[in-house]
Amino acid sequence: MQTVAAGWLIFDLTGDAAAVGVLTFLSRGPGMLLSAYGGVLADRYERRKLVILLYVCQAVPAALLALVAWEDISRVTEVYAATFMIGVASALASPSLQQILVATVPAELAKQATGLGSVSFNTARLIGPAVGGGLVAAIGPGPCFAINAFSYFAVILVVATLPPSAGAAPHRRTPIRAAMSEARRDAILRALLLGAVLFSILVAPVQELAPAIARRHGDGAHLLGFLLTGLAAGGLVGNRIRARLDRGEVPVEKAIGGSLLLCAAMLLVVAATSNYLVVLAAMMACGAAWEVLYVNSLAAVQFADPSMSGPMTGLFFSGTIGGVTLGALAIGSLFDAIGVGWGLTVCAVATALGGVWAARQPSPAGAGPRAHEA
Repeated sequence: MQTVAAGWLIFDLTGDAAAVGVLTFLSRGPGMLLSAYGGVLADRYERRKLVILLYVCQAVPAALLALVAWEDISRVTEVYAATFMIGVASALASPSLQQILVATVPAELAKQATGLGSVSFNTARLIGPAVGGGLVAAIGPGPCFAINAFSYFAVILVVATLPPSAGAAPHRRTPIRAAMSEARRDAILRALLLGAVLFSILVAPVQELAPAIARRHGDGAHLLGFLLTGLAAGGLVGNRIRARLDRGEVPVEKAIGGSLLLCAAMLLVVAATSNYLVVLAAMMACGAAWEVLYVNSLAAVQFADPSMSGPMTGLFFSGTIGGVTLGALAIGSLFDAIGVGWGLTVCAVATALGGVWAARQPSPAGAGPRAHEA
């Protein structure tokens, strides 16, 4: 709902796809630098307390954003400022929250827990944009911002009621540089991170730039909501596909390469057609590929080296969030320069090349089983 309301408000105020990209930069940009540091904090301090503190820091600017939007006095600078404050706290909290999630189950079920966490996210993303689009169209973005502000306190309540063991930290001081060195040395980690970052730059910004795509096919905010809902519905399907790939012991780098190729084809479909239902189906296929790539990559990276799980998780978030941030800015400008259709075509070609590269990567000796076990 927050994504729909903020993106539509900025696009409505400016009529500029690049301005929506700036919104994404302010929301995701802090993650480029701070997510990796958040991973260090997750290994150093009690994770439940960190998450509670940082979610309070997100609730306050979200409430202020709701107030100015409801009073119809919102300006671009105010939306940008509140979004940036939320982005900073979110970047620091994400690694700890991910570590808490997998700590609630035995180690052998950690990947399934990551997948179920993604299912819950996609379920919320399935409902939220449709409701948010309807609310924006009916009474404006203020209620969406207000509900978002309350949602942070729901997370705080859940985390506070978990057993202390779920938030326990190993109290290690692993430098970010050590995690980066490990990622450079390990061939499969390097391929996983590069594939995830490439996807984040070329495909993931479709979510943030959906207002421009929706405007290409109609003028209603509800259309934007359905586009984002399509991505989420595809994510739910993608979780089942990912489980089947795991059971079939498909190498993780092949699964990522195939996901990139599927996304490339779907971007071409969105670029070529004016049929809204076809575009919605293509967005669902992108969402399914997104799920396969994201969960496989995150699980393999997170558990590659248990001694630096926090920093490695933070490094993954930094790379993927940074990719979305820079990609949204670049692709938003590309949409403004050559049009949405041609911009999507350029992204599709680059994504296809990346998919071919990822699929052709050989599995290093001993790496495939470790990736599957993760």
